[in-house]
Amino acid sequence: MLTIDLCLDLDRKDVSNFGREFYFGLMKYNASATSVPYAVITANRYPATVHLHNKYSNKTLQYNVGSYSTVSIKLNDLTTDIMDIGMSTKVMHITSSRDIKVSIYQLNNTGSEAFLVLPTTLYGKEYVISSYQPATKSQFLIIAQRDDTKVNIHFPQNVEYNGQMYSNNDTLTIQLQQFQAFYFQKLENLTGTIIYSNKDIAVFSGNECANVPDNGQVCGALVEQLIPTPLLGRHYLVTTFAGRTIGDLFRIIAPYANTSVVIQSLFQHDVIPAGGYKEFQLADGQTTFVSCSLPCLLVQFGKGLQTSNSTINPWMTVIPAIKHYKTNYIATIPNVVTNQYQFHRNYLMISIKESDRNGLLINGSFINGIIWRQAGSSNNISYVIASIPVKIGTYKIDHVSNKASFGLVQYGWSSHAASYAFIGGLQATIIQYTYPPIFAQHPVNVDVSIGYSSKLDCSATSNPISTVTWLKDGSPIANYVNGTSINGSYMYSYLIIPSVTINDQGIYRCRYENSEGYVLSSAAKITVFGARNVSHRGREFYVGFLKQHPSANPSEPFIFVSTYDQRANFTIYNRLYRITSRYTLAPYSSIKIRQLLMMENSASGVTSKILHILSDQDIKVTTYQRYSGTAGGALILPTPFYGFRYVIAMYDAIINGKLLVIASESTMVKIYFSKSVIYLGRSYSQSRPLMLFVSKSLGFYYQYKADLTGTVIESNAPVAVIAGNQCTNVPTGTRFCDLTISQFPPISTLGRKYILAAFSGRTANSLYRVVAAHASTKVIITSISQTIDLNLKGSYLEFQLTIKNTTAVICDKPCLIVGFGASYTADSVASDPFMTIIPAIEQYDSSYLISPPLPSPSGTETYSNYLQIAIKSSDISGLRFNDSENINVTWKHPINSNYAIGSMMIPNTTNLLTHNDSNVNFGVIGYGWGTSMIGYADPEGIKTNMLIEHIATITKQPQSLQLYLGQSAAIECSMKCSPMWKHYWLKDRRVLRNHPNVTTTILPMITSRILFTSASLTDSGHYNCRFENFQMFQIKTSQTSEVQIFDKLDTIRHGRSFFVGFLHSSVDQNCTSYIVITTQNQPSTIFLNNFYLNQQQNFNISSHNSTTIAFNHTMENTESGSTSKLVYIVSSQDITVATYQMCDASGDGMLALPLKFYDRQYVIATYRVMNTGQFLILSNGISAVVNISFPYDFIYNNVTYSRQNLLTVTIQMSKGFYIEAKSDLTGTIITSDQSIAVITGSTCATGSSSHARQCSNMMEQLLPNSLLGKSYILSPLSDGRSIDVFRVVAAHNNTNVQIQYHNTNHTLLQGEFYELEISNHNITHLACDKPCLLVQYTYGRSGNNSKDQLVMVTPPAIENYDYLNIITIPEKFANENRLTSNLISITIPDKQKNDLNLNGKPLDNVDWKYIKTGNNVTYAVATINVDPGINVIKHTHYAHYGLIQHGIGQSGSTYGLSGNVRVPKITQYKPKILQQPESALIRNNTSITMQCGAIGSPQASVKWYKDGRSLGGANITKIIHGFSIYSRLYLPNLSEKTLHSYYCSFKSRIATVKTRSVQIHVYDIVSPSSLTTSIGQNFTLRCSASGTPLPAITWLKSNQVLSEFDNLESIDIENAITEDSGDYQCRFSTSVGNLLSDVGKVMIYGKCH
Repeated sequence: MLTIDLCLDLDRKDVSNFGREFYFGLMKYNASATSVPYAVITANRYPATVHLHNKYSNKTLQYNVGSYSTVSIKLNDLTTDIMDIGMSTKVMHITSSRDIKVSIYQLNNTGSEAFLVLPTTLYGKEYVISSYQPATKSQFLIIAQRDDTKVNIHFPQNVEYNGQMYSNNDTLTIQLQQFQAFYFQKLENLTGTIIYSNKDIAVFSGNECANVPDNGQVCGALVEQLIPTPLLGRHYLVTTFAGRTIGDLFRIIAPYANTSVVIQSLFQHDVIPAGGYKEFQLADGQTTFVSCSLPCLLVQFGKGLQTSNSTINPWMTVIPAIKHYKTNYIATIPNVVTNQYQFHRNYLMISIKESDRNGLLINGSFINGIIWRQAGSSNNISYVIASIPVKIGTYKIDHVSNKASFGLVQYGWSSHAASYAFIGGLQATIIQYTYPPIFAQHPVNVDVSIGYSSKLDCSATSNPISTVTWLKDGSPIANYVNGTSINGSYMYSYLIIPSVTINDQGIYRCRYENSEGYVLSSAAKITVFGARNVSHRGREFYVGFLKQHPSANPSEPFIFVSTYDQRANFTIYNRLYRITSRYTLAPYSSIKIRQLLMMENSASGVTSKILHILSDQDIKVTTYQRYSGTAGGALILPTPFYGFRYVIAMYDAIINGKLLVIASESTMVKIYFSKSVIYLGRSYSQSRPLMLFVSKSLGFYYQYKADLTGTVIESNAPVAVIAGNQCTNVPTGTRFCDLTISQFPPISTLGRKYILAAFSGRTANSLYRVVAAHASTKVIITSISQTIDLNLKGSYLEFQLTIKNTTAVICDKPCLIVGFGASYTADSVASDPFMTIIPAIEQYDSSYLISPPLPSPSGTETYSNYLQIAIKSSDISGLRFNDSENINVTWKHPINSNYAIGSMMIPNTTNLLTHNDSNVNFGVIGYGWGTSMIGYADPEGIKTNMLIEHIATITKQPQSLQLYLGQSAAIECSMKCSPMWKHYWLKDRRVLRNHPNVTTTILPMITSRILFTSASLTDSGHYNCRFENFQMFQIKTSQTSEVQIFDKLDTIRHGRSFFVGFLHSSVDQNCTSYIVITTQNQPSTIFLNNFYLNQQQNFNISSHNSTTIAFNHTMENTESGSTSKLVYIVSSQDITVATYQMCDASGDGMLALPLKFYDRQYVIATYRVMNTGQFLILSNGISAVVNISFPYDFIYNNVTYSRQNLLTVTIQMSKGFYIEAKSDLTGTIITSDQSIAVITGSTCATGSSSHARQCSNMMEQLLPNSLLGKSYILSPLSDGRSIDVFRVVAAHNNTNVQIQYHNTNHTLLQGEFYELEISNHNITHLACDKPCLLVQYTYGRSGNNSKDQLVMVTPPAIENYDYLNIITIPEKFANENRLTSNLISITIPDKQKNDLNLNGKPLDNVDWKYIKTGNNVTYAVATINVDPGINVIKHTHYAHYGLIQHGIGQSGSTYGLSGNVRVPKITQYKPKILQQPESALIRNNTSITMQCGAIGSPQASVKWYKDGRSLGGANITKIIHGFSIYSRLYLPNLSEKTLHSYYCSFKSRIATVKTRSVQIHVYDIVSPSSLTTSIGQNFTLRCSASGTPLPAITWLKSNQVLSEFDNLESIDIENAITEDSGDYQCRFSTSVGNLLSDVGKVMIYGKCH
């Protein structure tokens, strides 16, 4: 995020509120009052000629204003009344020959406001809006001063404009020309609206009327002209308005994300998102200092006040930041304010440095008798603030010192409720600055159907201008249409996919990059669905009838079938009676087919009262259920319209609410009832859904005396849903209830935009319900400019329209709207209530076939039949009814819509409604009523695109977790598919069975969740969710989620057990090795064991103290091979251990790693060498088998080793293994079966060839691969004299490395490295996509010979920074090695640097350098000198920072050490058996595989044992997952019958555990023979098993036990009969298990004659 303080100053210009060109407009004023506008113009030191021009009326007035004089101009003759929402030219333009100040007063005896008008020199391209919770409406006004001004508006919540919904992610874009304005108002708080423009604009905001606070009783207009975002300040002084005792209200508004806000006197600290705000209050006389980490807008609100004696309206003013303070002001209290409108209380609020307050002058005189309030301090500077009462006149406010600046706010009020306040003036510095990209618009998620086009939008500002790259799933996109437009610093980019395929599904981002950095947009997901066009016209339908009103006896259920332009042959199959009826119907004809009364569903449960209609041509089907005085009907939708998810509506149930679900395919159905209901004696509700199975062509009918609106129905195969009321009154309280019924479209076909009007022909209101098909749905009703939140799926809102009203309704997500006609007593028209689905604009069709209900059989019933038509206003003229253009419709036009709606009466025949242009779609509802109070309504057609949900897509992948012991968290995955797939979880590639905390929901998509309620060590592992569909022969597996369980954060360098060894330091210098032990806050007893000299020591060290132990060169390792030159250190408390090797003219050092952080995998770094590269491997007290992979051919003991031919060595307990080579060993890969440590370095290493002067010894203990980081700040330590060299080494294959300084990317294989040089004045950021090793080689300086020395350190990764470092430089050690400089380099987030302490004191006079990383975090880097002794560097608020220690000796000896590193602490625990091997019975000469498994930390090694002796070889395999290890033992072709015991042993340094011992029992099996014989013959069957122990024998015949033959090796069957035929088999049983013989087939035939 940019801040002005850090920008590059290219073109600096100071401007103020005095200027020569101004634009302004007047927004809508409080509707209860009429204001009189005045322009108050004050000249500066020179007289001015001023022109006021009204662009709208094209009137111009001229005024002459004397120096330091004021004119008040009444603008009635020059302005227009108010501004309507949208574009306007009602703009005032002021020009002047000299600098002037302009303020506008809108005055009224009962309410007023005023604002300072800013000159064009203070206009900008970015703004954030301030308003308040509106009593009427919030509003803002944008004015363009240049042609082709493009403005993007990001609203803080969903709002509607011109029938479209806009939000923070869905930007409203407008285009303005010079003198054109855009005015917007809404009944929502618009605070936080963010505006971006490609050219400078003016922005005004406020409220038509607001109560401040929002529960106040007084409403007033609020208005201010806003300061552009880049010119806003960060530090503010505020206090309450004087002359009142009720305190004031303030808002801090953030234009930028992650703005940290501190309110000093209230001790409040908050972080505000972009567009967010922090509201606080101050009591009367209270002051405070407000500080923002980024530019912010501060607004003060005067509270409305009403007492028995007076009323004061609220007001609003922008508060100037300290950076806006001026050295002089001109303030005017015009006579019109005080005389005509009686503003007798007027004040100037001044804020100033306390040291400057006595030098203030008003009109050349010092200010006396003022009570100053302490306002806080910034950078040790105290400020004061005071309000000075003033009367009518013009005032010059300045200071005896022309360098003293101060802030000014002017305000006042009258005794008649009127009030005003505005900023008295400001100055700003316009800087042409460079800054990284800042997003103005992020792409948003898109659902799109195959074959359709899709567009993503993105925009950002930056300087210099950015390049834009679109990414799909992280990779740059090619072969797509990608357009950009550049205007100034603003770049808009769009991505068009012209014809979407399934391969276009994925995650999309746009990447903006310039020389200052880069940003990635938020992710936008394109979900691709199959799609089909569905319509009410079709060839297959299912029909069911709901129970009629009980008085309708007998009821008459009918089916109406209509044809289009083709003759249709169709059948109706009655599922209940299993009867098929056949019909033929001519084109454009209709037929009424009466059904049996028994076909009405009246009992809850699965039903076969279903009709199945099949046709050879498209037809239209509707149903009616009539009886004298009651009627209801529905448009029946064909099977292609069926879906998986529905939400239904009805009305208050006088008798029963009803629903019918019909299955076209067998399916599971889940019903989430909106009310608690009873079915079969059990209660069901939203939280306890009813689940049932419905077979193909059957239905499920349910009725209950409740309004079931909002009930959600889900299935895993397409279904039809019909619902309504058996009898209801509309609205509640009227008389004469009736049947209501509709077939509902599925959620996947619902729309977002609707046009509504009351049903004509009656005077009664029409009633509507809007039902949310998705959670968090926002609904806008344009006729009342109201937005309603429907938070839950199935929630609804209800409203009425009078016969004169129309409205548009807009939902931000697909929603359902149903309309209701009123009951008879609602007016005098004889009609019972009815219900209809309202088609959305997205569901309109281009032609309709309309067949109203036919007369009753007696012919006495007559109907008034109507069509309600909704169409775009521009398309009305093309409508044709029965091929005639003479259509008698009175059209009505909803507010803020380009649609019209109206009704017409139609004849009781088959009718056709079309349009001249077949591409024009419009909506039609048919409705009517009869003479016997019969009413009906239904849509005459619906056509839309249905999303096909059968494309199986894993919509949510499980994410990896890092948890501490006892924490709770969950992993979750979801899949959208139909039909539903089988699903389960895998842990470490094994099916996870019977986990107590796995929960799964299957509708509307499969979502499965594993909850770790209190994380334990056994929860560690690799998890996948898997989905299977065996019908489609498909398996989909999610990405792997790695769950790691840790203890608290731990500092790597602190511990209690250490192994230390020394490398070969120099071949030609005198060298001494040192061990420096430092205690923490506890005294410690130290045990030291020198294995080489066989010496032990015990000594004590007090807290915060150190001891130095010196060794001569005999402790150095100089020969490759096994070594005992190790020192073992054990402490009673945590300590740090550092080692140094200091020579005559070189040296280095390192911090030792405690045993608990040893691990099994390392990658080596040394450097280019003149003598030898070297490394030393240390065991952890347990014998270890180590494999070494060299990056090139390496000879050891006369054998050549390489990447392919690994050197394998066994390091015995308390031993080490040392390698030295006359080459650079960087990239050597070391793996071990036990945890080990690795020290690496060079005997004599050279720097970069162009800079090297002398070689030096280096050493560093490396972090294992498991503790490496990914993100590093690279800063040289060369003290301005040279460069530093950095190497990044890949610990994993295909590691991508991004280097900000070089703007390069590199992909490295494991062991490969990339080297770069950075000069002293530069800093850069390096990021790896996988953990990588970074090594820094830094130059020191020597004495008189000026030869640089090289030392080696491993800078800490950003994610591993610590908040505390204790640096020990023993004085004796420093003196002996003539150390002249002991330096520490610190890297810390810029915002945290001021709270760093060295030995309890703040860091002062530090020369910080800065670097901004790719994620827009700025880091500060500095190098400081410390004294010998113990130095404590700590952050007071525990912010983490990185540290490197570096020493320089007078003779050229140097050293470098890395600072503390913190990582999640892996809790150590002994191995726990996860899987035991199993004993088994097997046949002779067969093979078997046994498996065992365990989990432990550190990870255990595993061995198999046979009769107590370890096994090896290729028949043993290992599988490792996280902390888990599994092993398999394959035993081929076993024939030996001697019993052997097998077990696994798992061994770590914590403990060794064994599995149980198992035995493999080998048996020789004799199986029954197969035979064929005839009836009456005898036969014998034999079976046996020889082995240990002897098994029990059970005979089986065709899998049935023959108990009479137990434990017999043979059975004799005499006089065989046919029933003796079968499969005979023996089962051999022991305590271990069972073994089956082969099957002997016996066949008994009849005798031949």
